[in-house]
Amino acid sequence: EEDIRLFDAQPIVFQCACSRENVGRMLQMLGREEVGSILAERGEIEVHCEFCNERYVFDSVDAEAVFIEAATVSSSKTLH
Repeated sequence: EEDIRLFDAQPIVFQCACSRENVGRMLQMLGREEVGSILAERGEIEVHCEFCNERYVFDSVDAEAVFIEAATVSSSKTLH
């Protein structure tokens, strides 16, 4: 025989953690070459969050800004 444990009810909350910045970091992980290849083929990169239905679109200027920002942040963290 097993004991049954009853837990207190907790409210259900809809919350998505996606953001343009998070998608930009995902593009950084893909790498400049892969992102460039997708842009050459499609003209833009569109990412759709299936949780909150938000769409993020990056063109070549947006994608380049993502990589420039990544380089700036990583160089500012360099210790001498």
